[in-house]
Amino acid sequence: MRPHARWQSARLTSAAVCPPPPLSTAQQLRRVLLPAAGAPRALMVAGLGAAFWQQATGVEAAVYYTPETLERAGITDESSLLLATVGVGAVKVAFIVLAAFLVERCGRVRLLLASQASIAASHLLIAASFFGGGITWLALLGQCAFMGAFSLGAGPCSMMVASELFPLQVRGFALGVATLVNRTTSGTIALTFLSLSAAITPAGEYCLFAALALACARVRRGSRAPRAPRDVRRRLRALRARALVHGHLLLAGARARAPRAARARLSAARAR
Repeated sequence: MRPHARWQSARLTSAAVCPPPPLSTAQQLRRVLLPAAGAPRALMVAGLGAAFWQQATGVEAAVYYTPETLERAGITDESSLLLATVGVGAVKVAFIVLAAFLVERCGRVRLLLASQASIAASHLLIAASFFGGGITWLALLGQCAFMGAFSLGAGPCSMMVASELFPLQVRGFALGVATLVNRTTSGTIALTFLSLSAAITPAGEYCLFAALALACARVRRGSRAPRAPRDVRRRLRALRARALVHGHLLLAGARARAPRAARARLSAARAR
């Protein structure tokens, strides 16, 4: 191998193997909050948006205020109210177990889209129960469907997708920011649920949550831009070239370190 070619191969191998230097806190903050235009900004917005939309559809309100919602829908007996609350929790646990089996088979994005659409339908069922004057079974069905839909996709997959979208250099810092956005949204929904319900009625509030879930599903569906096949083939060729160069360098180093007798035996074996 010529000296220039050997130097070029070593440079490519070091670039492929050696990780980039760590970034300072200010650099990570700038890359997360002020990303460059194009793919970095789109990935950052999608990751932070996944953390936001997970809580914007009202799951904390459904968890904290299930007894109040069912009581407004017409369940006034204390034992029936407790039994209905336990049933909603059992549905949530069952769909979490189901999501563990489906997440790798169906894909995270598909589960997220199906989950958000089902959440919107569940909120509309609860709103219809209030519009109808307190249809108890419809409110209970909507509450169980909402818990199941959230546990199937939005709950387990949102932060998982966010972690896969963030660049490697700022992934830990970006996940911290995403968690902050997630918990801030959760606290805001939980604190304003009762006052918002009093202001726009429970039916109007659940219609608002349904609109947010539909908007989330629409945004995520529109952000699914497939990679161009040409770009994929180009990246695969680059990875294969780097792996080939790295393998040649390792083989050359092994040959240089081998004793002369071993190299002679190797040459004789090849001649046979």
